[in-house]
Amino acid sequence: FKLGWSMLTWITLSALVAALAAGWYYFQRADEEIRSLVQARLAKHYPHLIVQVSSARVLQGEGIRRRGLSLEQPGRPASRENSPLVQLEQVILHCNPRLSGLLQGRLQVRQIQIHGMTLRATREADGQWNLKQLWPLPQFTKPPDPLPEVVFEQARLELRDRSAGSQLPMICREIGLRVKTKRLDEQAPQAVLIGFQGSLKTDHCRQIDLHGAARTADGAWSVKGRVHDLQWSPALIAALPSEAAAPLRVVRPLTATSQLTFHVAQSAADAPPRYWLEGRLQEGRWQTAPGQSLLTNLQADFQVDNQGLRVPRMTAELGEGRVSCSLQVAGHDSSRPFDLSLAADRVQINSQMVAWL
Repeated sequence: FKLGWSMLTWITLSALVAALAAGWYYFQRADEEIRSLVQARLAKHYPHLIVQVSSARVLQGEGIRRRGLSLEQPGRPASRENSPLVQLEQVILHCNPRLSGLLQGRLQVRQIQIHGMTLRATREADGQWNLKQLWPLPQFTKPPDPLPEVVFEQARLELRDRSAGSQLPMICREIGLRVKTKRLDEQAPQAVLIGFQGSLKTDHCRQIDLHGAARTADGAWSVKGRVHDLQWSPALIAALPSEAAAPLRVVRPLTATSQLTFHVAQSAADAPPRYWLEGRLQEGRWQTAPGQSLLTNLQADFQVDNQGLRVPRMTAELGEGRVSCSLQVAGHDSSRPFDLSLAADRVQINSQMVAWL
């Protein structure tokens, strides 16, 4: 009896070990098949880019997890600026993870969760953005299945504008974003309405909260938001894309802390963008040369849009005196007409002030 029980126990344990080994081998093979299939599908969708997927794993009851995904432009010399166009640390497709569905392109994905994305957006010297190479985006669902929500966590955006001759990047980090999309026409899968909401941080401000929408059919888009504790400086203006920097060059000598709200929109892909900003400057300085400030303790309310600059009220210290003024500039060039109302108290006129005026 003891011998029979021992043999039965041994057979059972052996079968269990064999089953576990077979299961491990099966899932390892399934994971590798999915990784290869995902990489092949992305490579077919982006034949002009180098696609790499490090690993993929089926998460039972949850979906598919992919790690180490990158899209790289071929033929570019190795450098930090020429790093992969897109890098994703981890992507989870919340879906019913069936291999047949992946093969057919119908996974019925409920949500795409992206953690640790780095996106390197560059406008080249010819004025073209490299991000155009990513459009149209790959589709993991087909009509009439709804498009999934996309959640970005701890993302990073590196923004460069070489068309303006600037090599300084604008770095946006700790980006958290929720994106919802809706098909506008089932016969045209790429015609979608996109809505998004989130926040981010940069080297120049504590936080930016934003929300907006876009239509892929005609290229129309709109973004509204609020900027907290913006550190206004020449370095900020130098890092901005040319369209955003152009209206701010008139205030390039200014350094200050600012709170502001903004609205930027474009009615169509070939239409000029419209913008509106409103805010308050505090603890400002107007520098005539490095280390030399003409105005100190500057405070002002301001409004900026396509038509020009308006400052309903500004106060500042000028030497031992104080000045207050209101200003309206038609356009965004120092040569444009302006309307200035100025009041001064105990201000001494000197050669530095005359030279600045």
